[in-house]
Amino acid sequence: MLKSKDQRERAVLAQEHWHAALTEAATARNKMTTITFTLGVRFLQMVLLMVACMSLAEGFVMDGANTTLQARVQDLESMLVGVDGRLAALEAFQSECGCKGSVAVHSAFMATMANSLEHCTKNQAVIFEDVKLNIGNGYDNRHGIFRASVAGSYAFTTTLSRPPNFSYHVAFVQNVATNEISYLYADPINMWVERSTTVLTHMAAGDEIWMVCISDSHITGNLNHYAEGAGDFHSHISGFLVGAD
Repeated sequence: MLKSKDQRERAVLAQEHWHAALTEAATARNKMTTITFTLGVRFLQMVLLMVACMSLAEGFVMDGANTTLQARVQDLESMLVGVDGRLAALEAFQSECGCKGSVAVHSAFMATMANSLEHCTKNQAVIFEDVKLNIGNGYDNRHGIFRASVAGSYAFTTTLSRPPNFSYHVAFVQNVATNEISYLYADPINMWVERSTTVLTHMAAGDEIWMVCISDSHITGNLNHYAEGAGDFHSHISGFLVGAD
C-alpha cells in the first residue's frame, strides 16, 4: 500500500510538473505571438512613416519647382521690360536719322575661271565656274550671271589673262548683252598679259550683270600651275553691294 501510495504521489507530482511545463510553453508561445505582432506593427508603422516622408518630400519638391518657376517668370518679365525699353530707344533713333525700316543687306561674291575660253565668240557669256565667295547667293556660276537682291550701287571687278600672241575683247553688260557698261581688252603681243578693270553701276532689284566677249577672244583659265602659286586665279571676277537705296 505504501508503495502504491508513493507511486500515486509521484504520478500526481509528475502531472503537476507536466501541467506547469505546458503552462510555461503556452505563456512562451503567447509572448512570441505578442512579439511577432509587435514587430509587424512596428514594420507597418515604418512603412507608413516612409510613405509620409516621401509625400512630404514630393510636396517640398513641388513647392521648390513652383518657387523656381515663379522666379524665372519674374526674370522673363524683367527682360521683357528691358527689351521694350531698347526697342523704344531704337525706334526713336530711327525716327531721328530717317532710316526707319531700313535693313542691312550684305552681298558679295568672287569666282575664278576653271576652263580656258579658247574661242569665245561675240555675245558669248564669259563664265567663271569656281566660286570662292557668294554672300547672299547672288552669283550663278552655271551662267556667269550676278543678280541683285536689292536696289543699290554695286561694284564689279575682273582680271583676265591670255597667252602670248592671243587677244581678248570683253565687256560687262547689264540685263541685255548689248548694254555694255565696261570694256576690257588685250592685244596680241608676244608675251603673257594680265589686265583688270572695275565698274560701278546702279542696279534695281532683279537686275543682272555678266560678261560677254565682243569679238573672238582667248582667255586663260586654270592651268594647274600650282608650283607658281597661281592656281586658277589667272582669270577671275568679283563684285559687292556698295550701298542699298
